[in-house]
Amino acid sequence: MLGVAMTLMLVAGATPDLSGAYGVLPKLAGSYDVVLRPDKDEAEWWAGAPSVMRDRGGVYWMACRMRTADAPRGLRGYEIRILRSGDGVKFEKAASILRDQVPIPGFERPALLADPVTGKFKLYACGPWKEGPWSIIKFDDADSPTAFNPASARPVISPCAKEYERDVPPEEYKDPVIIHAGGMYHAWVIGYMRRMERIYHFVSPDGEQWKPAGDPA
Repeated sequence: MLGVAMTLMLVAGATPDLSGAYGVLPKLAGSYDVVLRPDKDEAEWWAGAPSVMRDRGGVYWMACRMRTADAPRGLRGYEIRILRSGDGVKFEKAASILRDQVPIPGFERPALLADPVTGKFKLYACGPWKEGPWSIIKFDDADSPTAFNPASARPVISPCAKEYERDVPPEEYKDPVIIHAGGMYHAWVIGYMRRMERIYHFVSPDGEQWKPAGDPA
């Protein structure tokens, strides 16, 4: 969508009812609703890269990246916006983390989830860390998605060191998708290697210390 602003939409269709630990999710019907628009309705302004979860009280939370056109490519994500919704359709801004607060030159996709044991919320993001390579960063766990401390950000998944001289591991990582399953945290990230992007899998017992699920090269 190079010529228009990019919005976040909830797309609905012929889907079954879903049930789980937090109750029954309503059947989706109809076409779509726009849940978030960019701050300017102009080309290259985006509201996108959402990570959505539902907490134990049934509240929907969304973390997404707000992107400006007024920055170099790759450094246009100026804000991680946290939004709250009672029905998963109508979202209201609840908090935000600006890149200058971290500080970091720019953001890409965040990942928001809850710790199944402590109930606290975890927020991950990505960007070029301390003028170095793109890495997956994490903020300190918080009691609410509105309470993340921008200054607590630190890298948790960064490019791996070579084991052998001829190894070609990824140079950078971005765009985390993170879940908790089978007693472990699992992160799927995009790794940049040999001028190509591929998906890499990392695992962690606590969401803090991560290691590759396979050969990092």
